[in-house]
Amino acid sequence: MSARVTNHWRTVALACALVVALAQPGPAKLSAPPWGQFQGGPTHAGSATGPEPPYETAWTYRAGEGLSGPVFDGDALYAVGSDAVHAVSMVDGTEQWMVPRSGPVSMPAINIALEGQALLYTDGEKDNTELVALDTTSRKRVWSVPLEDDSKSGVTVDGESAFVGNDSGQLFSFFVSSGKQAWSTDLGDGEIDSPPVVAEGLVIAGMQNPSTGAFKLVAVNEEDGGREWSYNPVATGFPSALTFANGKVVAGYTDRNVRAINAESGTVSWSSLVRFFGSLAVSPAASGDAVYVTDVSGGLYRLDDRSGMREWDFQFNWKVPSGGGLAQRGSPIVAGDYVVIGLQDGRLAAVDAETGELAWEQETGDGALKSIAVAGDTLVVGKGGDDGGLVAFRHDPDGQLTHIPSPTTLDLGGVLVAFAIGFLIVFAVVLGVGLLIKWRLPPEEVVDLVEAEEEE
Repeated sequence: MSARVTNHWRTVALACALVVALAQPGPAKLSAPPWGQFQGGPTHAGSATGPEPPYETAWTYRAGEGLSGPVFDGDALYAVGSDAVHAVSMVDGTEQWMVPRSGPVSMPAINIALEGQALLYTDGEKDNTELVALDTTSRKRVWSVPLEDDSKSGVTVDGESAFVGNDSGQLFSFFVSSGKQAWSTDLGDGEIDSPPVVAEGLVIAGMQNPSTGAFKLVAVNEEDGGREWSYNPVATGFPSALTFANGKVVAGYTDRNVRAINAESGTVSWSSLVRFFGSLAVSPAASGDAVYVTDVSGGLYRLDDRSGMREWDFQFNWKVPSGGGLAQRGSPIVAGDYVVIGLQDGRLAAVDAETGELAWEQETGDGALKSIAVAGDTLVVGKGGDDGGLVAFRHDPDGQLTHIPSPTTLDLGGVLVAFAIGFLIVFAVVLGVGLLIKWRLPPEEVVDLVEAEEEE
């Protein structure tokens, strides 16, 4: 065989080998699960194509303890309680398994970089706190790593990395395939109380010092944990949980301002005043050019992402539960054309994203509703309280939508009509009194006669 023919077949063989190699699955990042962590993904946008209202209750899972918001892997739902981790069937809410745990309740995350799926969550307290990767099939620990202090931040996963903070201000990055620590960085005095945001090569965490009230946002490099910037406002207090939206990190603060921080520079892009301050456990949601934020008293706001201008708000605190005012625990999500929110008094509500009108609501009983997961054609929300658990909702084809404006919205037409009616009533009363007085007074001829007699 000639050298030319030999080279030809060698080239063909190499080409075939290259095609085969390209067809083989490599170590690239796997696609993310449908709703695998807090607010759906590492940016915590809380937006998905999900079922729209009206809803009906699909099933209820009673765990006997308050649970975190659930995460969803396409088959089952997972939520963390103070005493156990719970796995629940998405179809009918039956318990698939339960594994004991202890420590503060925080959001888990689905690990997508292992052979065989694992659930990431924190376990233990103080010096015994660990980040655990639990195989969701065998229910055995794949690995666990120490976190050196209490952790209630929850876990954020981005590709093959997991990020978690603790109450000493330390932020950690771990390889989810092995549990090996990639880096840790000390962000200073304070506690990291909510899941960090990961976007555009940055990991951004909010923290507060419970002793001094000081708070800040800190951005570090995703690869090595090197500090990029920090935002330290003058006011004391703390930020809510964070959401990344169109190059900005958005959060509510205790001075009643919602601020958007430029992720590249760490400077304020805009600030918008709302009626009350944000909650540590609650993040905004983002969709298109709008962000949806809540305050701790139950106000829901739509803000323009470019300017921060308030486009509408709906105040749920007009319906105060018997036990006292609202203290918002559930982050809003965007499902299609609606903003869905779980409330402290156990209501699940949907607001039209364009008009700000209440479109639907349903009570679920005592116990605050927490974060919501979009699980295919189902919304599943974590529920607190002694009889807490999970409640699932699906679209109700026979249900009815409402169009109720916020109790704080000025109805100009209604006000003008009421003013006109009030004016007519007052005018009629004044006119009637005048006529009555005139009727009671003597005629002018009698008055003139009396005056003439008095002169004589």
